[in-house]
Amino acid sequence: MAGTNFVNLIKTRGFFDLIKIIYKGQECFMFDYGPLGSRFRQNVQKHWWDLMVHQQQNVFPVESPALKSVNIMNHRQEETISQNSIFLRETLQQDCISKYLQILKLTNNKLPISVASVGACILSSAIHSDQPQERQFLFGGSNRTCLLLQNYTSPSNINTTLDFWVQLRLSWWKKFSNIPGNFSVTSKTLNDIHPPPGHATSGHNNQTYRAIAYQFPWGPEVVEEVKNVGDKVFRDLQNDELEKYMGQMFGKTACLPHCIECETSIEAATAAWLVDSYYERPTSKTADRKHNMVLKLHPQIAPFQVAIAINSASKAPSHEMHHVCSHLEREFKAAGVTCFNTSEHGSSPEAHFRRNDQLGIPYTVIVNENTMNEGLIHTRHRDTQIQSPSAITEIVGLLTQSLRTPLEDQNTN
Repeated sequence: MAGTNFVNLIKTRGFFDLIKIIYKGQECFMFDYGPLGSRFRQNVQKHWWDLMVHQQQNVFPVESPALKSVNIMNHRQEETISQNSIFLRETLQQDCISKYLQILKLTNNKLPISVASVGACILSSAIHSDQPQERQFLFGGSNRTCLLLQNYTSPSNINTTLDFWVQLRLSWWKKFSNIPGNFSVTSKTLNDIHPPPGHATSGHNNQTYRAIAYQFPWGPEVVEEVKNVGDKVFRDLQNDELEKYMGQMFGKTACLPHCIECETSIEAATAAWLVDSYYERPTSKTADRKHNMVLKLHPQIAPFQVAIAINSASKAPSHEMHHVCSHLEREFKAAGVTCFNTSEHGSSPEAHFRRNDQLGIPYTVIVNENTMNEGLIHTRHRDTQIQSPSAITEIVGLLTQSLRTPLEDQNTN
């Protein structure tokens, strides 16, 4: 992996960059997302939400303010808190825990239940100048959009439940990867290692947890933690309060549940899948360019799934060609396919292909004179570079099915 080329591509193509700001009197870097990065992040969040909330039982979403107030009663009198009485949270854990009783009441005290939350957090970035350039770039920002699910279940089921969540989360990471084998699971204890980039330490001393790691070019990085935190979230309660926190599994007596946490961030997914997708394709067509840079992003998380371009023998494509492109754009969007209409760009087909490869767009649809005369349209595939003709009346249905097939195949595995 060529670090400089990769970093420049992500910056210039509008995925993200790092900007320097002053936070609480200290200099730090923040991720600043462009149009492509914002679409990519939205797709990551959508698929996490679909899997963790829509497809699981008894999962309840919650939202809380990102800004928190310092609990003055917990500070020593000599501490000055006026400047730090409001701060941006470092984790979503307390947001989820605080809604536990509301959710338990909704389910009539039945277990298991889960709480899910997505939100902005800020962490100290442990990145140093002697580390690889791409690592500084991918993990150098202090802002995170954290993704957290807490699952509350009976202590007797905790090991089986932990295994379930580990396998579910690992399969999610592999699903959108070109090289699934780069993702692995290890068991660690919190006092053995430092918190991974993008994660705050939660203080669960001596807790064993499963770490999902991705093998980056410079070495493995933890991208998600799946932890059995036991009943720690209830340990500060008074004995006379414990009863109202108890839940009941079907056919079992009421108990104080144990908690499993699945915690990652959109930034961790962005780092892993962008690196996973980056490819330098050899080319012999131009002496000054030995490689073309390609992002082989999975169609379901790519910023756009289809691009529409014009290849006309005339310097000024006809109004009818532009009308056809606009009509195709509407048809693709109506079918749920994200579409980038570049018919006004006026570039050569090769320039369109090179740009779309760098944006990670799987398919480029070419409208030309044959489209107007014979109703034929050509589609170029990003990964194979093959161009195939199709009837214009069939192209939306064909590509819609082709884009859905990879996800359907993986869901059956």
